[in-house]
Amino acid sequence: MEDAIKFQLKKEQLPAILEKIKEIKESLDGLKELTKDDKKSLNKVGDSAIAFVSKAAEIVTHDDSFLPRSFDVDSFKVNIETFTTLGEILKQYEILQQKIVDTHLILADICYRKALDIYKYAKIDGSNGKHKVIIASMSKHFNKPVKKKSEEKEVVKEIVEK
Repeated sequence: MEDAIKFQLKKEQLPAILEKIKEIKESLDGLKELTKDDKKSLNKVGDSAIAFVSKAAEIVTHDDSFLPRSFDVDSFKVNIETFTTLGEILKQYEILQQKIVDTHLILADICYRKALDIYKYAKIDGSNGKHKVIIASMSKHFNKPVKKKSEEKEVVKEIVEK
């Protein structure tokens, strides 16, 4: 991995970016937030279920006369269109999110490697202990107790059981 990437984001840019995110949120003001229980109560809708819904929409587009009057065809069509449009937005959002995550990981790695270099050089620097307090604080990073295999297995087991 390179020591630098060809991307720079300045603090001054943050307000404008956050404003654009706010605008997107406002334009999607009908979005819902579900609890875990809400999610559990919904049907599991995968690719085959989506294909099933598409076929139903195709049938209704050609002829809806067989449906009972209580069936709101217009609402169904609006929901299909919204679902499809939101799916396209979701695809683009996921691509953007993954790029943000990946870039953040690269930058974290670069910064950490550079911090290790700074720590190493500051430790061997003979400048009358100017950095002594900070170096002592930084050295705690490396003095973490090492977990034994049995402790690691217990931690993993606890996480899995949750």
